[in-house]
Parts: sequence; structure tokens; C-alpha cells
Amino acid sequence: MGIKRVITLKKVNKIFKENFRKIVPTKDGVSDTTYILEKVDKRFILKIYEVADKKRVKNKLKLLKLLKNLPVTKKISKIKFYQKKPIIIYKYLKGKSPKKVNLKKVKAITKLLATLHKKTLNKKRSNKKI
Repeated sequence: MGIKRVITLKKVNKIFKENFRKIVPTKDGVSDTTYILEKVDKRFILKIYEVADKKRVKNKLKLLKLLKNLPVTKKISKIKFYQKKPIIIYKYLKGKSPKKVNLKKVKAITKLLATLHKKTLNKKRSNKKI
């Protein structure tokens, strides 16, 4: 999807009371705007939720917390707002979006999904639309 909502480095630093030195737009993603933020020695992900409201973002954060032992990102900031959209900073996980899918990648995804399902088996759904 790329960038749907433009935000400046100055605005990010003001909203989060931080001192990031660089903001890089990404080209990946399906429904949200995502940037890479950089400090001198660290990278972070800035996600602007284009569709989800604050309640849905909170539910996503609860799920991430539940999955803390899996290779999923961790929340760094509290939920803030930009142009009435929830935004949050996450820990940067090194990796690339796959361009081609092979059997090895399918097996890795299958294993991760099996673990995800086991961890969430007895959890109540908060999203009634699913």
C-alpha cells in the first residue's frame, strides 16, 4: 500500500516527545501507513492505523502482549493520535517482506500460526466482525 497519510519527522518528535533523527516511508503494508524511525543507534516502526479505532488498536496490543514469547514486535509507546487516527511506535524487527513464497517459508508460517492458535485457543474474541 505504501504511505496513505504523510507525517513529518518534526511532527512525530512533537507528538511522542522524542528526538528521532530520520523518518523513512515504507512501501509494504495492506491497510495502514508505516514508517521506519531512526535514532543514532536504533530503528523503530511508526504505524498510523488508517482503519482501526482506538479500541481495536488496544485489542491488537493485548494480543501482542499475549504473544510476547513469539517473534512478534513489541509496543514502545502509548497510543497517540495524528489527524484523528491512532498512531503507535513499535520495536523494529529486522527482516524483509518476502517477494516469492517457497515451501520453507510456508512451513515457517504454518508453524507460527499453529503456535498462535494454541496461545489464543481459549481467549474471547473482542472483534465481533470476525
